Amino acid sequence: MNVTPAVLKQIERKKEKEKIAADKLKQEALDFQTALSTIGRFTIKKQVGEDGVLFGTVTNGDVAEAIEAATKKEIDRRNITVPDIHNLGSFTAKIKLHPEVNAEVNIEVTS
Repeated sequence: MNVTPAVLKQIERKKEKEKIAADKLKQEALDFQTALSTIGRFTIKKQVGEDGVLFGTVTNGDVAEAIEAATKKEIDRRNITVPDIHNLGSFTAKIKLHPEVNAEVNIEVTS
């Protein structure tokens, strides 16, 4: 294959389209990060024993469900990091929205 000016121009156009698409994904992640911080807190209800200890723990799936219920936007639970939560109270979860964009959300665990 000969490298002609037309081929070089086609390669440049393809790279530009890929850059625009990547920039759009990053901007969507930044917008969602802003939406999450605007909401501020997500509530997760769990059953609690007499001693105030949860039956089970709060999982990244629980956090994903709470975020989806509030934002109507699906989020991959595998991108959510939740601390070990065994009691009621406030906690912080971390979410990877994009390779360059992370978010933190406040979680209120109630009975």
